[in-house]
Amino acid sequence: MEYKEIKIDFLYGENFISYVCPYEKIAAIKSTPGIYSWHIRIKKKHQMHHLLSLFGNISIQAEVKSTLRLKYQGELKKQIGNINTNSLDDVTLFSDSIFSVNYPLYIGISTNLNKRLTTHKRQFEKQLGKLNPDLSTEIPADSDVESEYFGLRLAKIWPKKLSTDCLFVKFTIPRKCIDNCISRSINCHQECIKKVTEDLLYCETFLNTIFNPVFGRR
Repeated sequence: MEYKEIKIDFLYGENFISYVCPYEKIAAIKSTPGIYSWHIRIKKKHQMHHLLSLFGNISIQAEVKSTLRLKYQGELKKQIGNINTNSLDDVTLFSDSIFSVNYPLYIGISTNLNKRLTTHKRQFEKQLGKLNPDLSTEIPADSDVESEYFGLRLAKIWPKKLSTDCLFVKFTIPRKCIDNCISRSINCHQECIKKVTEDLLYCETFLNTIFNPVFGRR
């Protein structure tokens, strides 16, 4: 297995199962339904500057109305304070913290995690070579168009000197699929997929609403 299962047991019978996969090993993920999120980690000190650059390029289109029929609209860019990256001594602590408390770049679902995530990866790498990608507005979930859209948005502001292996994916597989299919080393059948898709859609909507990932569908 090229990715890591994380299983946590709390008191009172609670237990949680999720998976973490590095960017280079995405092709090893099983062809199963699930919900996933993209994240970034920092491995070396010089990459801290690129991380600030990546999140500093975030912007939104906004419209504000006031009294007297006044209206203001335009692009608002996120402002990041002056952070001195040279003052950090323990880079390992910083890297561990970023990995532990990581903000999602993108949250999505799929009936086939392997196909969707490998397509995300391929589209991202394809779009890195384009100077002015054209962003679409109609983005159906769990589709090749969605993968292209994710690749476009991320590639558009990806720092050229930041290696793509800083990316990693977290994903969760429905327990029904784990118990009924994965535990028996078989692919999920259509009946199983149909049962979990509605719940996956609910979870995706809820998580996107709460966390508002910066490269999510708009």
